[in-house]
Amino acid sequence: MKRQLLLFFYYTITLSVFAQSVYRENNIKFDGEQEDKTYYLYGNKNNPSCHIKIDFFYPNEYADKAILEKIQSWFTYSFFGENYGNVTPKQAAKKYTKAFISQYKEDFESSGIFKKEELQAKLRGEDIRDYKSLYIYQKTIRNTILFNRGNVISQVINTYEYTGGAHGLSTTQGLNLDIETGNPIRYNDVFFDYEEDKISDLLLTYLLDKYKVGTKEELNDMGFMFDKITPSRNFVVNDQGITFIYGQYELGAYTLGIIELFVPYYYIYMYMKPDSAVMRLARRQ
Repeated sequence: MKRQLLLFFYYTITLSVFAQSVYRENNIKFDGEQEDKTYYLYGNKNNPSCHIKIDFFYPNEYADKAILEKIQSWFTYSFFGENYGNVTPKQAAKKYTKAFISQYKEDFESSGIFKKEELQAKLRGEDIRDYKSLYIYQKTIRNTILFNRGNVISQVINTYEYTGGAHGLSTTQGLNLDIETGNPIRYNDVFFDYEEDKISDLLLTYLLDKYKVGTKEELNDMGFMFDKITPSRNFVVNDQGITFIYGQYELGAYTLGIIELFVPYYYIYMYMKPDSAVMRLARRQ
């Protein structure tokens, strides 16, 4: 009896310590950089314009400075692109804004599509609203920290961009980081390659359930167009499960929008690698 009680307390304490290590808030502080700029062609507020808005949140304090540098670089790289990974967040935000406006100037000023005098003549018409809308650029980028516990950070970057045409394009991009190493957590870090077909079947089940239908044919009638669902390499995690993200046009018509399929760990952990950072979270389910 005494031995059983000792074992009980041992496992209770062990599980308690493990749970705290998984669910404890990561001791990381965040800061932000914002940009909100509008440029009018030739500097005239009566002309068409471009507008860019950036809300960028990034880690700026952590005890391990080497890890901090790595995860901050990944945040910057994933938000702004490969040309910005080696500059500070403030520099990246200003550089990206300047590049966006410079591209707009190049497209409509330097390219010779509009000379200043010709543009002013066109804009003196009685109704210039439709004309001006053809030459407007817009871009909004914002990231959101979804999960920050158990040595894992998971965030999404939401982007909307309009550069003419019938409509703009929205994207949602996930980034998961293991702060024990400072490295990103990719699909192949989490799942066995040979389990892809089983994960695909599982995702189809969740898609059918999401849209309250029973067959793939019914999904086709709704605008979906795919032979099978390839597990998205774009995903985010938390302490409950994994959300697979599919962009516009990826599974079907534009009108379907961005599709997110959340799968609890209980139904997918058997396809995961036992030594992955995400499995640390899954083991608590």
